[in-house]
Amino acid sequence: MKKTHLDDKLHTIRVIPHHQVWIATHRSSFWPIVASFLVILGLLAGYLAGHKDLDQAYALSEAAGLAQMQISRAADEDRIQTVEQINLKEELDTEKDRNDELAIALDEQQQEIDGMQDSILNALMSNLTDKMVSRSSASVSSYTAEAKNLIELNKKLLSFKKSDLAEKIDLTEYESLLTDRLAHLPTLKPVPGSLSGYGYRYHPVYRYYHFHPAVDMSNPSGTTIKAAGAGKVTEASYGRTQGYYVTINHGNGFTTTYMHCKKLSVSVGDVVEKGDKIATVGNTGTSTGSHLHFEVRLYGEPLNPKNMVLES
Repeated sequence: MKKTHLDDKLHTIRVIPHHQVWIATHRSSFWPIVASFLVILGLLAGYLAGHKDLDQAYALSEAAGLAQMQISRAADEDRIQTVEQINLKEELDTEKDRNDELAIALDEQQQEIDGMQDSILNALMSNLTDKMVSRSSASVSSYTAEAKNLIELNKKLLSFKKSDLAEKIDLTEYESLLTDRLAHLPTLKPVPGSLSGYGYRYHPVYRYYHFHPAVDMSNPSGTTIKAAGAGKVTEASYGRTQGYYVTINHGNGFTTTYMHCKKLSVSVGDVVEKGDKIATVGNTGTSTGSHLHFEVRLYGEPLNPKNMVLES
C-alpha cells in the first residue's frame, strides 16, 4: 500500500531473513534535506567568494609590485641621467680648459712665426732692393747683373716655396715684386737657336761694311716668336727693309724689336707678358732666308742681346 502527503514522503524498507520475510516502514522529513542543501550551497558560495577575493588580492598585489618596480626603475634612470649630466659637464669643462690652453699656445706660436716672417721678409726685400738697378746708375752691365741676380733669386724662391717653412710665411709681396721686376727685363730667348751677327759686319744683301745692332736667329718659317719680356706693343707694322716687325716697350728704358716676321699676332697698344706669342718667323723685307732679326735697346742705344738673354 502507498500513501502520499504534501509534506511527507513514505519510505518502505524491506528486511528479508533467509528463513522469513517482514516489511517495516520509515517516514523522513523533506525540509532538513533542503536546509542541508542550502548550507552546503552557502558554504560553496562562501568558498568561491573567498577564492575570488583572493584572486583580486593577488592581482592587486601584483599591480602594486609592478608599479613599485616602475617607480624604482624611473628613480634609477633619473639618478643615472643626473650622474651622466654631471660627468658630461665635467668633461666639457675639462675640454674647454684644454682648448683655452691650446689657443694660448697657438697664439704664442703665431706671434713667434709672425716675428720670424717679418725678419725673413725684411731680409729678402732688402736683398732684392740691393740687387735692383736705379735709373741713375742704369747701364748694360748693371742691368745684366740685376737680371742674373733676379733669376737666381727666383730659383731660390721656387725652391724655398717647396719647404715646410714657406707655408708659415706670406711671400706674396716679395714674390710679386721679384717676378714683376724680372718679367719686365727682356731676358727670355724669343726663338730657339743661337744668337749671332751682332756688331760690325758686311751686309748680306748690299755687301757693305756696317754696324748690325741685332742678332740673327735662323729658324723654319712659321716658328713661334715669344716676347722676351713683359711690356706694351708700340709698333706692329710692315717696312720695306724690316718686313713685318713688332716693337715692345718693357719699361726701365728697355725695348725689343722683332723683324722679318711672317705673320704678326699682336697690335699696337696690346699688353703682353713674358713668353707670349707675338709673331711667327718669316723671310719678309730685306732678308736672305727664314730667320728672326732680334734687337735689344736701352734708352735707344743697342746692346748685344747675348748679354741679356739668360732664359730659354
